[in-house]
Amino acid sequence: MKSNSSPRHRLPPTGGVAQYFVEHRGVGWLSMLAVLVWGWMSYQSLPQQEDPTFPTHDALIVTVFPGASASQMEQLVTKKLEQKIGEQDTVDEVRSQSRPHVSVVWVMLRPGSKAEVAQEWE
Repeated sequence: MKSNSSPRHRLPPTGGVAQYFVEHRGVGWLSMLAVLVWGWMSYQSLPQQEDPTFPTHDALIVTVFPGASASQMEQLVTKKLEQKIGEQDTVDEVRSQSRPHVSVVWVMLRPGSKAEVAQEWE
């Protein structure tokens, strides 16, 4: 019995793309360089920041008055700070909390130009 493995009936081995690039190295290197340049150009054209940050201008004022009760802190420190800070035009919100020995005031400014905010903080 004869086998069908004679040289005439066999298909030549094909390596496809891999064999082509092994046989034609210059084309392979040029293709790789083209892909790298294309990737670098694509990376450079990406937006720098998808979600831009908006600066918030907030402050936290902590005042310590040893020996004072919560009501004394409220009358002597917190209320006076809130009143003075509330007089500013760019202040959006003022919140406070008085505890024994400590007063905490949160200040939120309205969004504005950097110059306005810098002047207001001074």
